[in-house]
Order: sequence, then structure tokens, then C-alpha cells
Amino acid sequence: MLLVDDNADVRYFIKSHFSSGYNVLEAGNGIEGWDIALKTIPDIIISDVMMPDMDGFEFCRKIRKDERTSHIRYCCLLLWDRGNMK
Repeated sequence: MLLVDDNADVRYFIKSHFSSGYNVLEAGNGIEGWDIALKTIPDIIISDVMMPDMDGFEFCRKIRKDERTSHIRYCCLLLWDRGNMK
């Protein structure tokens, strides 16, 4: 499993729920995630949408367009702070 999120606390929280059953790899943004995905070809990717450098939408497009990674299951996360809604 590849977990891609720029927030270390969120990565820790999600990893703590999956680490007993999965080998969880971590990346802090889409660029790091792309490198890890190409090197390891994970079974599933869980990715945040809003990240610096390469956001989750662009990361997902790269995963889907590349023949080496297009088969990987991909789950997008969006954490929304209702206090910041305008």
C-alpha cells in the first residue's frame, strides 16, 4: 500500500489502521508518490487530493496513464475543514 499525503499526522493515523495487514509505504507529495509507485508497484494507493508540488488529481492522472501503474487501485481522500468554508 502506498499512502500519499503532505500531512504527517494524517499519514500516521491512516498507517496505524493498515500497518498490521499491509506493508505501508509513505510519500509526502505526488512527486515522491510517483517515484515510489514506479519502484514498488503497490497493490493500492491512498492519496490526498490537496498537496504541494503535485496534487492528487495530477498524481492520479499519471498513475492511470502509465501502462506500468494503470492497474493499481487508487483511492482519493479529501479532508474538508468546515470552518474554512466560504
